[in-house]
Amino acid sequence: MNLTRRKDGFTLAELLVVVAIIGILVAVSIPIFSSQTTKAKAATDMANVRAAKAAAVAEYLSSGASGEATYYYDAAKGVVVKTETEARTIPGYGKSTSPVSNADNTPYENGTAHIVSIHIVEDGTQTASWVLGTESGGGSSSDVNTEISKLSSTKWETLRNVQYGRNIPAGTLVIEGTTQYLFYDYADYYGGDLRNVVLSSSYNTGVFAGRV
Repeated sequence: MNLTRRKDGFTLAELLVVVAIIGILVAVSIPIFSSQTTKAKAATDMANVRAAKAAAVAEYLSSGASGEATYYYDAAKGVVVKTETEARTIPGYGKSTSPVSNADNTPYENGTAHIVSIHIVEDGTQTASWVLGTESGGGSSSDVNTEISKLSSTKWETLRNVQYGRNIPAGTLVIEGTTQYLFYDYADYYGGDLRNVVLSSSYNTGVFAGRV
């Protein structure tokens, strides 16, 4: 009696079905993965802001400081520094390309990772902002030869949206309409309600006189 040996294997139709299923799974998983990555970045940034606030308050209280004070957070070391010169040496660590809920400005924009700045007033109120990042991706100022038009995409309409003042470090560039403005004075903090302030008509008067 002759027995014909059966050859195991996949038919072309079966292979095409498998490939189609894999393609569908990949197409479904990419948006989910992207969404989870975005959430993870935002969570990391918000955690750094919370850590920065805790470190700034601890430094403010332990040093016996009074009045207003501004601190810059070094996420790698878990400490804060007080001067912009020291802050410029801190590598940028912002990750989100959109603002996070517990701080002003954007953590990461135009290839630039920012760091967290905490401003504390005498009553203990804290304001967190993402500041000082450079196109080199860190806190150094190695981009001094970069064209001014490429240094900033921060819109004044967003930056001014505060009622009780804003920390704007010297050297900050902002855009209003098609015009860029440089904050160059040594004073980093501008008090008062800035919500209706228009730079084009007020940069040479009031709180900004001689500073922008």
